[in-house]
Amino acid sequence: MEDYAMTLFKKNGKSNSNSGTVARKDSALLNLRRIFIGVLFGSVVFVLLTLIFSLVMTLGAIPDSAALVFAFLSIALASFAAGFAALWNIGNGGLINGLICGGIFAALHLLLALVFGEGGRLVYVLIAVVIELILSTFGGIVSVNVRSE
Repeated sequence: MEDYAMTLFKKNGKSNSNSGTVARKDSALLNLRRIFIGVLFGSVVFVLLTLIFSLVMTLGAIPDSAALVFAFLSIALASFAAGFAALWNIGNGGLINGLICGGIFAALHLLLALVFGEGGRLVYVLIAVVIELILSTFGGIVSVNVRSE
C-alpha cells in the first residue's frame, strides 16, 4: 500500500534516483510543493475574482443580493484553477493529487472563515468546502488529461 501511495506522488511514474525510498520521499515533497503553488495560484485567482465582482457590484450593475452567488462562483473557479495549476506541474495522479490540493485549499478557506467570519455563516463555508474539494479534483483530472494529449 505504501508503494502505491508513493507512486501516486512520483512524477510520470519514474524515480529520479536509484536509491528507491529516498527518491520517492523527495518526489513526494516536490509534488507537495507543487500542490502548494497551485493553492497559492488559486488564492490569487480568488482575490482577483472577488475584486472584479466587488467592482461590478459597486458600479451598481448588479444587486447586492447576488453577492452570495458571486462568492460561490469565485470559490468554484479559484478551486478549479488551483487543481489545474497544481496538476499541470505534477503531470499524473489527477484524482488523488487534485483532492489533496482541494483539501489544502478548503482547509485554508475554513481556517480563514473561522478566524475572520461569523458563526452564523458556517453552513455557507461547509458548502464552499464541498465545492472546493469537487472542483479542485475535477481541475486536476482535466489538467492531467489535457497535458497528456
